[in-house]
Amino acid sequence: SQELNVLLLSATFIDSPILVERSIAPINDIHKKYEGDDLVYKEVNLNEILNLKNGVVIAPLEKYKYLSKKSKEVIICTGWALTWRKNLSFPLSNHSDFNQLLDYVEYSNAELIIPVHGFYKEFQEYLANILDINAKTLDRKIDIDL
Repeated sequence: SQELNVLLLSATFIDSPILVERSIAPINDIHKKYEGDDLVYKEVNLNEILNLKNGVVIAPLEKYKYLSKKSKEVIICTGWALTWRKNLSFPLSNHSDFNQLLDYVEYSNAELIIPVHGFYKEFQEYLANILDINAKTLDRKIDIDL
């Protein structure tokens, strides 16, 4: 969402407000604080999105079905777009592959690695058992204060 906001919207000539669904705004705020990017956006909730007359909305993929029933124009940006045959979609993904994750672990020199997404348990086991890196998984979701 942040990459889409920065690269595709803020850097273009779009003459519409850039809006982000409320679940995206806190991550945008963190990105803005640490990356210093000029993210330009206004936080909105689903009800506000449905009542908009003008604007570009960035919303999580899981809201797609709801929004596509209520809106005439929905553009999907996801790596999965290569396999989809519906609506307008673009294959946009910023996920790392296995080797890129290993490079990042090495580059970070972190004392502890806590994978939390995708095949996180398998990745943690590989780091701990094969590479002898201090890696743990979480049994429950926690908030991390940045």
